[in-house]
Amino acid sequence: MFVWYGGLIRGAIAFALTYRIDKDVIKDSSHLAVVRQNTLSIVVFSTVVFGSMMTTFARMLGITVEK
Repeated sequence: MFVWYGGLIRGAIAFALTYRIDKDVIKDSSHLAVVRQNTLSIVVFSTVVFGSMMTTFARMLGITVEK
């Protein structure tokens, strides 16, 4: 469960994959910019929210967290 939760805060690969989108798939470059911006927003949001709750989730699972 803890490894699954840790996987929720990984987004660099998702953002990098937006640069591999073929220009023929999205004809208008402004649409491609929107896709990249939305992906980056989701990655930053999920990293901050899920990352800040990592200690709480570990405690719920009974994992001791040492400082």
